[in-house]
Amino acid sequence: MEFLIKFRLNEQLCVKDPESTELGKSIVQGAIELMYASGFEGFTFRKLSTHIQTTEATIYRYFSSKHQLLLYLQNWYWSYLEFLSRMLITEEKPAEEKLKLVLEIITHTHDKVPALLDYDLHQLHSIVIAEFSKSNLMRAMDTHHCDVVFNPLTGFCTYVSHILLECNPKYPYARSMASTLLQTAHDQQFYTHHVPLLTNHTNAMPNNFYVLNYLHSMVHAVLKP
Repeated sequence: MEFLIKFRLNEQLCVKDPESTELGKSIVQGAIELMYASGFEGFTFRKLSTHIQTTEATIYRYFSSKHQLLLYLQNWYWSYLEFLSRMLITEEKPAEEKLKLVLEIITHTHDKVPALLDYDLHQLHSIVIAEFSKSNLMRAMDTHHCDVVFNPLTGFCTYVSHILLECNPKYPYARSMASTLLQTAHDQQFYTHHVPLLTNHTNAMPNNFYVLNYLHSMVHAVLKP
């Protein structure tokens, strides 16, 4: 199943909406490819302009800085996860099944995820894992309002917290648990690849399935009556 998806992100995340033109989409996809290959620190608009055969000036017509571009990618990613969750998790499903599905979605272990033609989701997922914490805890807070930077993330966390409350209506920390699950999913994926001694991961299963099992153990421990 394939989709072309357009999210309406906050206008402060770009100078011009890249979804409005094919060139804008190529800028975003090229940025994903380069950040995935070399990391955010090694990424520049000069390299991107060469990669997609355009000019730096053209890229600046869409994004004022590489940090703004990274924030755009992250917001697109969180919007996508909420879209996918709402598409796959129907209201009539039992609460435990909803929770199981959302954990599979945030660990990218669900086996019926639709393909998106515009962007490489595997590469984008890797970028968010590697860059999310450091990019959002930098001085960007001085130039971007928190609601701009975090709005899609807070929306998705609210959605996940409602599922947690369906599982245990008396649990008092649903929002905190939702954000912890998302952050832990990223941290543990990063550690299993780069600092395995910070995890209990072995080669007995793929990294993302290890993280999925770990998240299951967390929620079952804290949500049990």
